[in-house]
Amino acid sequence: MESNSDINDDDENEDKEDEKDEDKEDEKDDFTLRMQELEKFFINLKKESIIHKDAALNVAKKNYNEGS
Repeated sequence: MESNSDINDDDENEDKEDEKDEDKEDEKDDFTLRMQELEKFFINLKKESIIHKDAALNVAKKNYNEGS
């Protein structure tokens, strides 16, 4: 038969394992959020790059047409 201290130790160990599992889940959630934010950042950066390329191309076309 288990003593009260053994039962308490088992409960404490289970609590510690549960806390570790929760911490791991929190870390996964945090990592996922950071990756989503990073993905949004790069998508926006790509959009801005395309806009600037288009603007530069339009200026070049305008300058070319004015020179002709």
